[in-house]
Amino acid sequence: MTVLYNDVNSAILALKKEISGLDWNSKADQLKIRKAIHQVVQATSVAAEGETTVFYSGYINITGSFKIAATMKEDSRIRIIDKTAAFQLLNDDDFKNIQAKAFGYETYGEMEKALAKEVGTSIKVPVAEWTDAQKTKYYSTPEKVFEGHGEKGLGAQISKRFAAETEGDVVIMTELPNVDSVLVLTELKETIEKNDKITRMNSVSMETLRSVENPVGSIIALSAELSIVGGL
Repeated sequence: MTVLYNDVNSAILALKKEISGLDWNSKADQLKIRKAIHQVVQATSVAAEGETTVFYSGYINITGSFKIAATMKEDSRIRIIDKTAAFQLLNDDDFKNIQAKAFGYETYGEMEKALAKEVGTSIKVPVAEWTDAQKTKYYSTPEKVFEGHGEKGLGAQISKRFAAETEGDVVIMTELPNVDSVLVLTELKETIEKNDKITRMNSVSMETLRSVENPVGSIIALSAELSIVGGL
């Protein structure tokens, strides 16, 4: 799809125009809002400067990799999805509230509160403290699948394009990612199986990596073994 929006503001304005006149209390209009969200997200830029591309998921020691990634945004050497307009769009408050309306909630906060209650907990309780059953049920709701499914969610949608545009050296920053994460289901498959513009991944040549029986599992194991962050 052609990139139409190179910044968050233009994407938000376009999305608001697309859904103008729709009633978020109407099931039919909720579907139209979801369609408009997908279209605008797909048309928002995933361009980012940097010599080395970093993909991340899960934790490094006890620190969430997303927190480490946030500190990399100002490093001109590193190309990371956090730098892109599309990533910033997905994390914009106005966008999140529109996303909530696509499922019949007035705000994203109300949606999160309702989902937490639905799985038997509260948004006041950190997700890390939820039971495995609660987490599974929460991430399986239509709202969270739309947002964060490893292959079909909005995050995967922009990650697939970002991975397809990757060139040169890549670093995978993870220790034990979820098997259904965007990294495993989308980014690694797109880069290892489809992208011939990448030269090395965690210092391993792509030719060598692709020659092993399980390249995705192998690179994850290597990522866990190496001190990736210190080596950037």
